[in-house]
Amino acid sequence: MIGYIYIIRNSVNGKFYIGSTNNYHKRKLKHFNQLRKNKHHSVYLQRAFNKYRESNFEFILIETCYNYQIREQELLN
Repeated sequence: MIGYIYIIRNSVNGKFYIGSTNNYHKRKLKHFNQLRKNKHHSVYLQRAFNKYRESNFEFILIETCYNYQIREQELLN
């Protein structure tokens, strides 16, 4: 299965959230919808989003791969 590794980066301080998905566009919409509603599962990302505003966050595709869940873990280690 083809998947995607992405980051949501705070352009103010350079901190980022890393994730993986098999549907890049759908996942991007879901993240930002949850953040706008103040209901994101990552407390740290939600607090930063609330503090720095949406305009300071970017959703960046960093890799397309076959074993994307394994690759995500490699990037985190």
